[in-house]
Amino acid sequence: MNCNLGSTLVNNVCVVNTCTCDNGVLTTGTSCPTHNQEFCSSCNEGNIKVNNICVANICDVAGSCDEASGELKVCTCANGAAAYGDSCPTHNQQFCTGCNTGSSMINNVCVPGGFAEISDLGAKNLSFRVKTLIFGENPSF
Repeated sequence: MNCNLGSTLVNNVCVVNTCTCDNGVLTTGTSCPTHNQEFCSSCNEGNIKVNNICVANICDVAGSCDEASGELKVCTCANGAAAYGDSCPTHNQQFCTGCNTGSSMINNVCVPGGFAEISDLGAKNLSFRVKTLIFGENPSF
């Protein structure tokens, strides 16, 4: 039995996907990618959304806050999970802690595609390829 998009089969019955969210508003249906996964649409006051979950906007660890804003540092990551707090070197910098399936991490940036052939490439070609993939151009090698 197949369920419609936004639903999951539970005990032979299709149920609407319902995510959890400890510190904010949960998502349902097609907005919830996987039933019972933590995935928030917005956060309660005092929390911020990082990687689709709500975390406390508290600077309780040295280096975890942006000096300019006084808020928790949150990095970006186009193809994976962004670093935050003291794991994020600079607020809004692209810095990943893990990559989505189909992406590989190079210098803490998730780049689409596999890189089993990296050892065969020269440094110049590798640099060109990474820059090309990050900026969305299609190299012809």
